[in-house]
Amino acid sequence: MAGQAPTNDLVYGNFGYNVAAMVIDANRPEGWKRFLEQKVYQPIGMRDTYTRVSGLNAKRIAKPHRFRADGSYITEPFFKTDATMNSAGGHLSTLRDLARWTIVQADSGMIDGKRVFPAEAVALSHRLIAKQTRDQAKRFAFFDREGWGAGWDIGTYEGERMVSRFGSYHTTRSHLSFLPARRIGVVVMSSGGLSALTDIVAAFAYDLEAGRPDARQRTEQRMDELRKRFGDSRRNVAVQDSTRAARQRQPLSRPLTDFAGVYEEPSFGKLTFTARAGRLDFRWGALHGPAEIFDAAKGQLRIETAGSGSVVTFSFQGEGPAQSIAMQGVSFKRVR
Repeated sequence: MAGQAPTNDLVYGNFGYNVAAMVIDANRPEGWKRFLEQKVYQPIGMRDTYTRVSGLNAKRIAKPHRFRADGSYITEPFFKTDATMNSAGGHLSTLRDLARWTIVQADSGMIDGKRVFPAEAVALSHRLIAKQTRDQAKRFAFFDREGWGAGWDIGTYEGERMVSRFGSYHTTRSHLSFLPARRIGVVVMSSGGLSALTDIVAAFAYDLEAGRPDARQRTEQRMDELRKRFGDSRRNVAVQDSTRAARQRQPLSRPLTDFAGVYEEPSFGKLTFTARAGRLDFRWGALHGPAEIFDAAKGQLRIETAGSGSVVTFSFQGEGPAQSIAMQGVSFKRVR
């Protein structure tokens, strides 16, 4: 979504996809999920793209992986339910299906020798709507970004026009792009936390196809840089783990039961903290896990939602349980 901040900058957000789904729901009795299945996925032959989790074989869903300080990996839960499979990131798909999506885009609505979308509609989605205004947004990895289209980043790679859309959830990452002039596209997905690897693979494919003599040399250099960052990340994880462990040794000024309770904000729902076996756990809709001490003196706990940590500040009035909590600038009131 392209939005205007007070500075008139181009600001990206996922909210536009939610608005689009609401518009479809208001005009189509089958709803946006079924509408996409019938009008988009099925005509292209995308047989393994879903807007749900229920009914799918859980073993087919790639799990996020977080690496430890010693270089080993740990598998983490996939925190998605049907309720959280929204139009901004609520899709499960395969390399094959995303490759077909890329083909139909690069070939102006054609696939398997058949026209499935009007060429004008595809071209319209690739048209530049708003230019990037912030320098840090004008380049991503090895790719230049001119601006934003209808769900696509419009830019270039090595001077050639490039249409792309990248995404991430927890430690999983996807890279989808194509070069219209050469009718070549790349889809790369990873789940191990080394998100930059997807961009290295994509750039390598483009360099090879273009016949660049230094394609392998450039890729090796980029891999060397990635290995260095991986080493730095391992050291950072060790420091972070040590810091988090030290925080857990801070004595809280109040019993855990004073933190436990149900806190609500109309737009964000209920956030519940439960004390059991000498620890606090949280549940926020489909998300759940342990709550750890962040700053005992300030009454702050930390929760992690799909790989992203948030600090929760508890507010007390005299003796007894907290009356409210604040997280990411939002205040939740205790439900009595």
